[in-house]
Amino acid sequence: MPAASLYLKLSGIAVLLFIATYLFRRQATPRRIASGLFALSLAGYLGCQVCHLLPIAWLIVVIHIGCYSVPVAFYVMGDALFKDNFRFQLNHLLLLLSVEIINFGVFFFVKNHGGHTSLASGLAFVPAGVSLAIIAATLARVVRGRGADLVEMRRRFRLQFLAVTGAAMLLVLAKEIVYPPHGVPPVLDFIHAAAVLALVWYFG
Repeated sequence: MPAASLYLKLSGIAVLLFIATYLFRRQATPRRIASGLFALSLAGYLGCQVCHLLPIAWLIVVIHIGCYSVPVAFYVMGDALFKDNFRFQLNHLLLLLSVEIINFGVFFFVKNHGGHTSLASGLAFVPAGVSLAIIAATLARVVRGRGADLVEMRRRFRLQFLAVTGAAMLLVLAKEIVYPPHGVPPVLDFIHAAAVLALVWYFG
């Protein structure tokens, strides 16, 4: 991994953990908690790309849990930002558990059978497809809710939310689908890290 990308990712992790801690400790409303969880999940996503440097197995598992939760945390934060009466619901937890089971199941299957079966090669793309579906559903809900939103400032924020998060998430997913984990060109890896940091700046 190029040094510039590594430094960007480590810087992003530090900033995201600071943001999450700030949100959890200062008037922990459901909306702030949802935003803090999204920050933690993004930290986990960046951590997945550097955790091979760590010798602690349980910490790597925790990092991957955060990494896999990004689309669900994004979905929940989308609800929290645009619903005045937002509350955490059972379906949020069920969605998270489903995504984690799918991702870990595919991870271990591909790890044990990768390169030996066409099924393993096909399953490797399932997590990215699930993430894309959840992100698309989130953005669609934001678009549908814009017409009924009576707060003009929040209506404008919906458009900003769509433009920034839509572009960044699609770039990240495109990288995940097209390239294997350790086969990303250095320039694209740097752009990818910068896109995640743009999300950090936007939501920070």
